[in-house]
Amino acid sequence: MKKLYTFFTALFFFTGLSAQAPSWMYEYTFGAGHNELFRHSYEHPDGGYITISSYDTSSCNCGTPTLVKTDYYGNHEWLNMPLANDSSVFASNVSMAPLTNGYIIAAEKVDSNSTYQYYMNLVYQKDIFLIRTDLYGDTMWTKELFITPVSAREYAHSIRVASDGGYIMAGVLVDTLVLNGHLLVVKTDSAGNIDWTYRTPAQWPLMSYNVEEAPNGDFVFLCGQGPDRLLRLSSTGSLVYDNVNISGPMGMLSVTNAYNGGFMTSGESSNGLGIMRLNDLGDTIWTMQHPFAGHPVTSGTSISRTLDSNYVIAGFTYNSSMDTIVAYACKMDTSGTILWENAYTLPGASNMRGVDVIPTSDYGYLITGANFTGTWNGVLIKIDSTGYCAIPPLSIGHPAAQSSTLEVYPNPAADQFTVTLSNWNGEMLYVELFDMTGRKQMSDRLSTAQTNISTASLSNGLYLVQVKNSEGRVLHDSKLVVKR
Repeated sequence: MKKLYTFFTALFFFTGLSAQAPSWMYEYTFGAGHNELFRHSYEHPDGGYITISSYDTSSCNCGTPTLVKTDYYGNHEWLNMPLANDSSVFASNVSMAPLTNGYIIAAEKVDSNSTYQYYMNLVYQKDIFLIRTDLYGDTMWTKELFITPVSAREYAHSIRVASDGGYIMAGVLVDTLVLNGHLLVVKTDSAGNIDWTYRTPAQWPLMSYNVEEAPNGDFVFLCGQGPDRLLRLSSTGSLVYDNVNISGPMGMLSVTNAYNGGFMTSGESSNGLGIMRLNDLGDTIWTMQHPFAGHPVTSGTSISRTLDSNYVIAGFTYNSSMDTIVAYACKMDTSGTILWENAYTLPGASNMRGVDVIPTSDYGYLITGANFTGTWNGVLIKIDSTGYCAIPPLSIGHPAAQSSTLEVYPNPAADQFTVTLSNWNGEMLYVELFDMTGRKQMSDRLSTAQTNISTASLSNGLYLVQVKNSEGRVLHDSKLVVKR
């Protein structure tokens, strides 16, 4: 059963209709006794969002890879369990990356060559298992990766598409007979055939939650749960460096390329959110500790670059007044200055966390996470460019309300459409049209409260219409269908 919290800002705070890109919270549960852990989300070509989730019972952390689809406004559309009937495929660790015509999923599969018994995921011999789907989550092909002898368990915390069209994965290899752990890196071609693998010497625990491809084609892994270290491999799998000189009382969890070379990382520290700026060799340039609202329990589990050359970070923080864990996000510039920060929760929630964050083509952000209510429910949090969400009991620093109302008609449009702004105060505004891949197709200045715009340059299809002010701030948005 899904729970949808889609409240437009007008209903609660504004006298007009919606302002900014739409913001909402979406919570999904299959019902009592099940866990739904949302891991990663991406924009779907139709303008909505798609999420990879593990679905399991509270008595067995085994899971089934599940794709959950919402529309642009957070309305549930469908879910797909591509291998629901295969009991040997698990999603206790699962990740996904987008392709032009579908998705690649890294899950786990009981080793086909194994003679060992397993029960409730406690004794296991598993391989990384690739699932290639189309845009609707239907399976196109699968591939079991045989990397080590059957006494080991291998799984991937993250997968991404490499610049050569293949796949790069970062995870863990555990020898289940002696419990030695290794950081495991696997590179395959686009068909899932192994190009090379790399593993560190046995050191438990040592793992990487994400992988980043450097501009020169190398791969970078931030290894936490021990001394923070930055591991860099060449495009052919040879070691470039293993830098354990990262300094500061930090526990880093996520890494991304910095804008002017090197890397930016996020995680947690003894005094709140932890940030490290590293050079191209993995040496520390500067560090920052930032407690949200003065509280030291703040963690940045995911960092991404934004469309305006800054960074967005998501994770969780502690709300002392409510004695709860709540989801957290902030935007930071390249020097480490926090531009805004907010916390988010749902009514009655006691433990809600952000796991992943991406920028969206409407200049907002989508946070993927989970909410604990006895079992875990998957959560999506859509926020606008200022970090605002429509259910913000802990939000701070919101912009002033906009009082204009946007109308776009006729819809569908044939030769032209009209943009009408009621209560317009003469402010300089611009209208922009984006197709469903996020490419801008048109931009025009609004010089009056009612503007007619030709569709002659547009193909038939669905478009996002946005009205922005002179600073590029999204004030209104709507969808438009062009059909001749």
